[in-house]
Amino acid sequence: MASDDDDGHPIQRLHAHEPTTLEEIELREAIARRDIAKLRAIGATRGFLTRALRRQVWPILLRVDDGEPVPVVPPLDPDDHVKTDYEEQIDKDVRRSFVHFSEEIRTPHAAPSTTNDFGGRDDEDDESKLVEAAKARARIELQRMLVQVVGHHPFLHYYQGLHDICTILLLVLGPTVGTQAARVVSLYYLRDAMHESLHPVMAQMRILLPILRNENPAVFELFQEVELEPHFCLSWITTWFAHDIDRFDGVCRLFDFFLSTNPIMPLYVSAVIVLLQADELLRQDHDFAMVHSFLSKMPKYDSIETWIVHALRLFKKYPIPGIQGITGWAFDDNCAALRFDRDFPGSLRHPYLPIDQIPALMQTTVASLDGTGGAQPFGFRPLPLMKRVGRGYVPVDGDGQTLLLLTALALGILSVSLGLMQQGGGGEFVQAAGIVAKAGVPVVHPEGVAVVRHMVMQALANL
Repeated sequence: MASDDDDGHPIQRLHAHEPTTLEEIELREAIARRDIAKLRAIGATRGFLTRALRRQVWPILLRVDDGEPVPVVPPLDPDDHVKTDYEEQIDKDVRRSFVHFSEEIRTPHAAPSTTNDFGGRDDEDDESKLVEAAKARARIELQRMLVQVVGHHPFLHYYQGLHDICTILLLVLGPTVGTQAARVVSLYYLRDAMHESLHPVMAQMRILLPILRNENPAVFELFQEVELEPHFCLSWITTWFAHDIDRFDGVCRLFDFFLSTNPIMPLYVSAVIVLLQADELLRQDHDFAMVHSFLSKMPKYDSIETWIVHALRLFKKYPIPGIQGITGWAFDDNCAALRFDRDFPGSLRHPYLPIDQIPALMQTTVASLDGTGGAQPFGFRPLPLMKRVGRGYVPVDGDGQTLLLLTALALGILSVSLGLMQQGGGGEFVQAAGIVAKAGVPVVHPEGVAVVRHMVMQALANL
């Protein structure tokens, strides 16, 4: 039976029924252990199932639950009336909020609907009034939440779209825990978008371009032809899709994913959305306005899970250091995406970055992020291969010959070493170590060394 929590929001008792699936049992066990690493893995692969379970999981992931010995952000004083210079803009955005998700803010005390003799509902007006009253109350709570976030952390600058993210946190967690969650999300996930302008995050969005070039060269060439940078997906990234998707369960599933992974992950989801509609995109007129208009609209989709699976694949295939390698772009090591594992580790045994150190990190991030891609975002200059291997290797054109040469050199060094070891009487050790894969000849045998040397010479001849 649903009831109200101390924030006046309807909740479901977690133990009103026994878990019915292995997935739910595993999730509840991870909640009981406060196992952040396990919860992140579940959030990245299948999500947290229900709104009631999210009320338990999201605070644990953000380290603002009752079991956290040292909460990331201190509890708020109910009498604290903090101010911010952004209140006017916040008021405007809040008035435009809650266009979607009316069912999620409905009061739990509405009387059951009845039907009159003509098939109409006698209480339609009353129910509509209740919904509007609930929206009005929610807007007050949302406005207070947003002021608390930027008021208590004045180095964070409010942007239009933050209210969309906070709306979801409010609907799932209620105003008290939701406000604490919003502060943590802003500090550790969204801070690259909370500089004085959005220029740094807009530059960071250029990561989309090298991904497109490697995954679908035709799409990349279209972007290059019409000189389209990926600014069309700004609202997707800065609102975690809460502004563009009107299905509450779909948005919550994406929040499960984003809260469980690196702050850059919304960009990889955006890349997936572009790639999945590549065929239709390539049929558009090759005109900036037409292509931009097409991409600015959220496409129809069958499953959020499809986006998530492909986004994880792209993130593993093109890690941020790998993107740096194939483009030659420089990212500041202090941006949220590159520091996330250190700043907000997935284990309670490791401390999170103290909040008072974040302003200094943000100061060093602005110039570097703002220069990402430089004046020629479509012109990549890959770093030398050896530097890229150390950054999370992503292949580029021309790597084949270099890798062949390195392989040949490695085989040459191996053959010389084996020859020296043979002459030095280390035959027993070498013979135990391995056998050349040709006619079963032991490497200590002169013929074995000759075979390795012949392979080296062939490789060099084919360069």
